[in-house]
Amino acid sequence: MTIDKDKKYIVRSVGAGLFFGYITEKDGGEVTMKEARNLWKWAGASNVNELAQTGTQRPDDCMFTMPLDEVVLLNVCEIATCTPEARASLEAVPVWKA
Repeated sequence: MTIDKDKKYIVRSVGAGLFFGYITEKDGGEVTMKEARNLWKWAGASNVNELAQTGTQRPDDCMFTMPLDEVVLLNVCEIATCTPEARASLEAVPVWKA
């Protein structure tokens, strides 16, 4: 997979869950992301593929953390490129704080 540093991705890590942001580096199963939000809970999409294609139809029912400047994810098992439509939808989800 060729990484485009101008696109946003959804990345699934075996231990850390889902993250949405820019990929700056990929080395095997290790991915470094910037401006990454943890997608702790989502609604309005049936799976990661739909989330990356169309975004969420229920942003108020989602729990996405504030963006991290940088995060390194280990044991990455899935990377999905977000469409412009999905990106706009996911970026519009308010920051969830406990």
